[in-house]
Amino acid sequence: MAPPPAHPGPSTADFVIGGVFGVRVGGVPVADLDALRCERAWAAAEQVVGLTRWLRAEGTALSDLLRPEIGRCADEGRPLLVALRRAVFQGKRPNGRVWTVRHVLSHDTRARVEYWARELARAGELTGRVPALLAEEHAAVREALRVAAGRDAFRLGLVLGSPDLTRSVARWLDDPRAPAPRAGALASLARYLARAAVKPSPYASFTLSGLGGWTDGGPAVATSGDLHWRGVPELDRMVVLALWSALAEHPDTRDHVRLRTNPAVEDVGERLWFPAATPGEPIVCVAATDAVRAVLELVRTEPESTLGSLAGTPPAEPVRAFVAELVAVGLLERCRPFSDQSATPLDQLARWVDEHVTGSPWPPRLRELWAAVDGYRALVTAAERRERLHLVRDLLDGLLTDLGRTPWPPNRPVLLENAVLPRPAVVCSRERWRPVLEDLAAVRGFLGILDRSLPLKLRLAEFFRSRFGSRELVPFPRLYREYRADGGDGSQALADLWRAVASELYDGDAGVGDTVSVDPRVLAKLAASWPAHVRAPQSVCCYGQELPGEDGPRLVLNTVRTGYGWGITRIEHLLTAAGGTVPARTPVPAGPDMIFAECRAAFGSQLNQRAPAVSHAIDYPGGQPPDGRAERLSLNDLWVRQDPVRGRLLLCDRRGRQVRPLALGMLVEHALPPALRFLVAVFGEPQTAFAPYPQLDGVGWRPAVDGVQHRPRLEVGRVVLARAGWRVPAAAMPTRAKGQSDADFLLELARWRDRHTIPRRCFVRVPGRRSDPTRKPIYLDFSNWFLLSALPRPDTAAVLEEALPAPADAPHHGVHGQRVTEYVFELSATDPHG
Repeated sequence: MAPPPAHPGPSTADFVIGGVFGVRVGGVPVADLDALRCERAWAAAEQVVGLTRWLRAEGTALSDLLRPEIGRCADEGRPLLVALRRAVFQGKRPNGRVWTVRHVLSHDTRARVEYWARELARAGELTGRVPALLAEEHAAVREALRVAAGRDAFRLGLVLGSPDLTRSVARWLDDPRAPAPRAGALASLARYLARAAVKPSPYASFTLSGLGGWTDGGPAVATSGDLHWRGVPELDRMVVLALWSALAEHPDTRDHVRLRTNPAVEDVGERLWFPAATPGEPIVCVAATDAVRAVLELVRTEPESTLGSLAGTPPAEPVRAFVAELVAVGLLERCRPFSDQSATPLDQLARWVDEHVTGSPWPPRLRELWAAVDGYRALVTAAERRERLHLVRDLLDGLLTDLGRTPWPPNRPVLLENAVLPRPAVVCSRERWRPVLEDLAAVRGFLGILDRSLPLKLRLAEFFRSRFGSRELVPFPRLYREYRADGGDGSQALADLWRAVASELYDGDAGVGDTVSVDPRVLAKLAASWPAHVRAPQSVCCYGQELPGEDGPRLVLNTVRTGYGWGITRIEHLLTAAGGTVPARTPVPAGPDMIFAECRAAFGSQLNQRAPAVSHAIDYPGGQPPDGRAERLSLNDLWVRQDPVRGRLLLCDRRGRQVRPLALGMLVEHALPPALRFLVAVFGEPQTAFAPYPQLDGVGWRPAVDGVQHRPRLEVGRVVLARAGWRVPAAAMPTRAKGQSDADFLLELARWRDRHTIPRRCFVRVPGRRSDPTRKPIYLDFSNWFLLSALPRPDTAAVLEEALPAPADAPHHGVHGQRVTEYVFELSATDPHG
């Protein structure tokens, strides 16, 4: 694909990068994973496969050479030469008289036949050595697994990852003389180890999260060598809400719960409409009777209104029941005594009970539970942590039971831990990374066409024009309610337009190269040609790994999320909890006519615990009012008007400023409440701006060979947009036959991998599995016997992707060895309207 030289690409004046960036470091060194490879057995198997390929080709060539030799041979020797030719063609060693007839051949032909025969014998010898090599290495790699899995950081993570597996392997990890666990447990242990080594997604001590900084000079990446981490334990936020709900409804404390009006109430005269903060978030209608308005006025004018104060002293039970009914339908909401972003909610809950109920038994027990959670970080052995988890669950179940609730489900987590690096582990050079950042800016400009909510934006603009006209200013709650009532929803997928555009990127491949390279200026030209309603996200967070090279770094892109500190603010929150220093971030450029407003409600997930990203906050039903440092916007403060230039809708506040709503928690967008999901989809930017899989899954694939399709690597300048891939249907997957030996299966895998040029290390995705590997690929190393169980079952298809960068390219972190390291670079356009 030849770039148009007259079209300039993005310059550094067009974008800004965050003052800090996120860093995720694998909790296990690459060397620990490499130690699990059966190198000698696999090398022998590959030699056998390579020799077999050569023997087959050479046998065909020799068969052609022997044909004229047969014609020149005397009659008595001709049948033997025919048999020799047949044996060579079929790859069988000729024996007896058939082999002696080679002396009648010409010198060169005889030499080639004899060399072919020697190589055939060597292939047989190598094949015979594979079982013994595999058996020898099985013992060695099993011990290597025991050593690697016995390291403190990994064992502490495994306690939370799989308590059952932790218990089943504990004795073996502690004592090499103990019997080895069953094969399934060893395979599970190796998969967890691979996850901690090559997939830096935050989970306990499997990944170490921190912040990195920019410098003006120096190497592209400089590591500090300091990976000493601190644990930040968190009680599952749903546990906290369950305890709050039980206390808020308990007879001793219910009258002291402060109430507020649902912040999204739409008053249309005789009726009140609002989304209720209950499962499914239904839109509820309540008659605006005098009694209802009287209660709402009391709550509005008395900020400390409670169920008890509204019911009077002594409490009038009919009034109490009436107010309780308004709470149940969602018109009134209970105010929790802790904020959505509080790091110590149980302590605040205990203080609230102490304030209102003298001698209550609940505060000491809440504090005991919190102390058990907070003390988890100080425990240094897996055994101690397992015991502490049991204690936390026992304390929780006792509290819930005594409060009249059922115990916490045994299959749901109670406590989670995050491993945080309190000091910067990486510093990057702006100068060395500038070419990469410029190419990322070109990618950002291209992402507008990949916005999955674009059809909804256009459909809603048409609905607005037909229902309200082009010049109206409409309250957001009314637009949302009427669109929902009309049968609209926000779940339609993007049309095939972007797939056609993405296909263009592969058009220059001509079906022969292993890599398709696209000039970034091509993306800029494509983006400039799109209609006005296609707008690139202003700010993105690019998750990727360095691909080092002599000419400077490249970036292998894992995914692109919305920007504005997405993910980075989560690390900042954890750093603060760990007592670390949080450097200042570069704010995303805005203008006097635009504001950014984030929803800081947690929605029952600790993944939404994060530091503030922008100065405005959306007060959302079911959440707590944002703290006093943020300028608060409720849904009733938001208005909608038509954008005549782009043909889309604009969201504004009461002062006429354009509002860009943001949902910056790490809770996936489909788990957000419907109204917020709708608000962000229509007026904000997609939470996932780009994911190579599945967004590029339907493009770039070459015709199948033996049932397997291949797609080349896709690069945009110095950015790898998509890794090379292989789509393998179920029928083409190698499967182990019943009774087949380990060595025979290894050789079969080697032949299959060689036939399709699949790399030895790759990631496997199996669409449709409950664990959703489309989002969480499984690492596979064909020479790691423990990981071969990751191969999909015969009734499922799979997509294999190259492991790029290779683990061997991971940066060195001093004495901690090579660690797979992922960076989160925030990139924002300087023009908020661009």
